[in-house]
Amino acid sequence: MTNLPKDELISRAQSNVKSGRLDEAIADYRVALALDPLDTWLHMQLGHLYYRKADLDSAINCYLSAAQIHTQDGFYSRAAAIYKVIVEIDDSRADIKDTLHGIYERLGLDYISNQDMINWQAIIRQLESEDKLIEAIQETETLLKQDPDHLEVLIKLTGLYFQVGDRERGATCFRRAVYQMMKRWRNAKTNELLVKLDEANPDNHVPLVELIGKLGVRLKSIKRFINDYFPNRDP
Repeated sequence: MTNLPKDELISRAQSNVKSGRLDEAIADYRVALALDPLDTWLHMQLGHLYYRKADLDSAINCYLSAAQIHTQDGFYSRAAAIYKVIVEIDDSRADIKDTLHGIYERLGLDYISNQDMINWQAIIRQLESEDKLIEAIQETETLLKQDPDHLEVLIKLTGLYFQVGDRERGATCFRRAVYQMMKRWRNAKTNELLVKLDEANPDNHVPLVELIGKLGVRLKSIKRFINDYFPNRDP
C-alpha cells in the first residue's frame, strides 16, 4: 500500500493510461478509491479501464457502484445515465432494468425499451426511404420526449434536423448529444457524431472531420469546440 495522496495516485494512473499500462493504472485507481470510496469519478474510471480490458463483469461492478452512490445522493439523472450504460453492456440484467424503470418513474419519464427502439428504427427507415424527413423528425421528437437524454435518439435527430436545413435546432440537438457523451466518456461515439454532422451539413465552414483527432478524450477540448462552433447556445 502506497503512502501517496489521492491526487498523486490519480496523476500517476493517468500517466499509466497514456502509456498503455492499464494494469498499473487500475492498481493506482484502486488505491485512490480506498482513500475515498464515495468518489464516483474513480469508480467510473476503473469501469472504463476494465471495459477496455474486456473484463465486463468488473466494469459493470464499477459502474454499478457509481450509479448507486449517485442514487443515494439524489442525483437520479446521473445514475440513470450510468445504468443505461450497464444495460448496453449486458442487456440481460433485468435487475438493472427494473432499477432504471424506478428512476425514470421518479423523474416523471418513460423508459425507452429495446422494443421501442426497434419499432422506432423501422418507422424511421421507412419514412427516410420515402423521403418523408419531416415525419421522421416528428416521430423522433415524440420518442425523445420519453427520455430527453437518450443518446442514440439525439444523434439521429441531429442528423435529421441538418438534412432538412434546420441548422438552429440541429446545433442545439448536437450540443445535447455531445454533453451526454461527455458524461459517459464515450469517445468513439463523439467522433461518430462529428462525422455524421459533417455528412449532414456539407456546407459547414469548419472542417469537422479534421477536428476529430484533436478532440480525443479530453473534456476541455470538446467543450472548447462546442463553445467555438455553437457560441451562445445552451445545451
